[in-house]
Amino acid sequence: MSRANKAAVIIETRFRSNLIPLILHFKTVLGPSWPVLIYTSAESASRFAASASLNRYLHAGSIEIRILPPDVLFTNSDSVNAFMTQKWLWESLTPAEHILVFQSDSMICGNAARSVDDYFDFDLVGAPIATGLGQGYNGGLSLRKRSTIMRILNANNWQEAQLELSKESQVENGASQVEKNVNRFEDQWYYQRMIELQAQEKADGVQLDDEGAINLPSMEIARTFSVETIDYPHPLGVHQVHRWLKKEQHTVSLDEWCPEYKLCSTEHVDDTSAGKSA
Repeated sequence: MSRANKAAVIIETRFRSNLIPLILHFKTVLGPSWPVLIYTSAESASRFAASASLNRYLHAGSIEIRILPPDVLFTNSDSVNAFMTQKWLWESLTPAEHILVFQSDSMICGNAARSVDDYFDFDLVGAPIATGLGQGYNGGLSLRKRSTIMRILNANNWQEAQLELSKESQVENGASQVEKNVNRFEDQWYYQRMIELQAQEKADGVQLDDEGAINLPSMEIARTFSVETIDYPHPLGVHQVHRWLKKEQHTVSLDEWCPEYKLCSTEHVDDTSAGKSA
C-alpha cells in the first residue's frame, strides 16, 4: 500500500480498450514519485492484470489495483456524483493528501512545461467551467486536497442536498439550471462548499495566505492546468476536448501540443439532464 503524500486515481467500473495505454501514459508523465491507483470492479481487475506492460508496474508496486464495493456501478452521472461524495474513497486514500483524479476521457500532456506538483498549493483545481454550464472546475481531471474534501464531507451531505434540490424543482420559478448543476455535480458541489468555507474564514479573520486557509485558483490559472470548455494554448492536461471544443477553436492545434489526447475515450457516462456529463 502506498505511503506517498500524493496519488493519481482513476475509477472505472468497466474495462475500456483505451484504459491501459492511457494509464501507462499518465504514469510515465507523472513520474516515479506518483503512485497510480486503479479503482475498478472485481470482474474488470483481471483485464488490467493481463497486460504485461501494466504488470511490471503492478509487481513494482507503483501501480495498484483496488476493488470497488460490489454495489458501485457507474450507470449515469448521478451514480458518479454519489460515489465521489461518500467518505469511502477518500478514507481509502489515506495518507495521501494531493489526489489527482483522472478519467478515461482525460489526458496529461507530455509537452507541458508545468507539472501537477506545481499546483499543490490549491485545495481544488481543474478545467474551468464556462459561464452558463455551471461554476468552478471540472472534476474529470482535477487535483484535490484530501484533507479539505474530508472537512467538507464531515460537515455536509450530498444526498440531502439532492432531496432539497428535488423539492425546489417542483416549485415554480425554482432554482436555475446553473444553480441545479452546482448542487448536483460533485465537482461543482465541492467547489461551492469551498467558497462557503472561504467566506466563513474571511468572517473569522483568516487571511488567504494563512496556513490551512482554503486556496482556490483564478480561472486564468485553472485553465493552465486543464482545458475543457475554455481554451488555453499550452495546458498541462485536457478533458473531453473532442466534445466541447471544435478543432478550429483551439489556439494551438492539439495534434501539435498534446497528440496524446487521441487516447481519450469518446464515451461518456450518460446524463439526460441539461448541463454536462461526468
